[in-house]
Amino acid sequence: MADGDRIIALGDIVDRGPDSPAVLDFFRTHPNASSIMGNHERKHLLSFRGEIQPARSQVLARRQFTETLYPDAVAFMAGLPTFMELPEAILVHGFLEPGICGALGDELGKAPAKKIKEVQSRLWPFAGRNGAGITNPTKNSMRGQ
Repeated sequence: MADGDRIIALGDIVDRGPDSPAVLDFFRTHPNASSIMGNHERKHLLSFRGEIQPARSQVLARRQFTETLYPDAVAFMAGLPTFMELPEAILVHGFLEPGICGALGDELGKAPAKKIKEVQSRLWPFAGRNGAGITNPTKNSMRGQ
């Protein structure tokens, strides 16, 4: 990375390749690299807490981390934000859901339709003027994924 470069991952930095520990370590050790929480990090957190059964990908990644290093890896994943607000965009892994994604998701859940459209235009600036490609942020859920 050159000075001034910034890398932002939109989640799923584990379970997607042969070396999840190296990828996680990259985001831990590079000050200009950051990530938000994806559903794969969320699944690690929930399975580590015993709230869900781990999927095969979590079992394999856990072996990659080793039992000694896995708790620290999960602690790092737990600290990842669910969204990141930049001056030019709001970055999310999938979408914002009221009650799940913190203050901004809750803002959408309580907002009148006009406010939702304004926030959606910030979330999906390339969706087009007529809103094509914008999905309803109050439908579908990351729960259970």
